[in-house]
Parts: sequence; structure tokens; C-alpha cells
Amino acid sequence: MDIDTFNAWAATYEQSTGGVTRQVATHILILLPLPSLLTRTFTILCNAPGTGTVTSEPLKLSPPFPPHRQNPPRRRLPPHDNHRLHRLLLSLSTAVMPAESLTFPSNTLTHSITNIGILVFSDGAKGAREIYRTLKPDGVAIVASWSFIGFAKPLAEASLIITPEGKAFSLPIDTVWFDTGYLEKIMCEAGFGEGVEMQEEEFLLGWRV
Repeated sequence: MDIDTFNAWAATYEQSTGGVTRQVATHILILLPLPSLLTRTFTILCNAPGTGTVTSEPLKLSPPFPPHRQNPPRRRLPPHDNHRLHRLLLSLSTAVMPAESLTFPSNTLTHSITNIGILVFSDGAKGAREIYRTLKPDGVAIVASWSFIGFAKPLAEASLIITPEGKAFSLPIDTVWFDTGYLEKIMCEAGFGEGVEMQEEEFLLGWRV
């Protein structure tokens, strides 16, 4: 994808996805132990960042850290910690590389976040192995994917109404990813083994019409 195409796509990404990836990003940040991160040196990779949702979300925060829907946050950030986080985020750097062949040395990252990206990798299993390889031995990886996409079936039905002789619309995602056991399997086989923890959450799309 060339840069002009990406910029045009990115300009409407939030609206076209109903803001759901930002909801997931907020939840991911709740899972991360941010106070402990602020007391030591850390290196976080936002893998397959798209429009930068995960990295941009903390910059909008003001104490207390907002909860995800009805769930209480696992911790609050004092104002000075939140401000320090903002300053640290200003030192962000970017790089272009295949997710299946990261150029980072092994045992480099303290945290690796892949927000709804692994299911569109050309080779998800290889991408999972790269996540494991680049993490430090005590590193933490958070990998989010879909187990169910509610709008997929209505879109397919609508596409057949519009073009009855055509092929039903389908998302460019291998349906194997909708089996949560598959994600768990490839993360275990990538090297995480018994350290894999699975958690299922529900997020609602909020399209404006």
C-alpha cells in the first residue's frame, strides 16, 4: 500500500470501524501495569499499529484512568505519573518492517502489543514466533483478535441484494481466526507455552449515520 492510499484510508478509519479498535486499545492499556512501567526502563512495540490507535490513546488521558464500559480500572494513575507517561510517549519512534520478520534483536522488548493485527498477517504463526523472539525473558505480550464479527453476515446478505448475481461479500480474514482456540494454539507453539492467558471481551461498534 502506497502512502497516499494509506493516508486516504486512515482519514476515515475511525468512522468506518465504528471506533471499536480504540475501545480495544483502551482495554489493553487497562491490562498493562503502567505504574510499574514508570519506575523502570521499558521498550514497548506497537505491532501492526495501523493509524497509531494504541500509541495515541494514552496521550488523551487525564486522571483517573478511564474504565472500559462498566468494568472498574485495575489501577489509577496519579497526575504526576500520567504527565510523565505523556513525556515518555513523546519519544516514540516508527519503523516499517514485516511483522513476520521483525528487525529487532532477540530479547529486546519489555512489552509487545498487537491490536487486532495478527489475523491479517501473511503468516500468523510466524508473526507469533517473532513476538516471542523479540521479547525479553520476563516480557509481556498482548495480542488481540476477533472471535466473532457481528456485522459480517448482514454485509454479506446486503451485498447479494445489491448484486444478486455476484459473490457475497466476505471479510479478507481466514475464518480459522474466529476460533479462539487457534490463537491460543499458535501463541503457545510460538514459545509462550503455559504462560498464555486468554480473555474474551465484548465490544460494540458505534457507527454514525
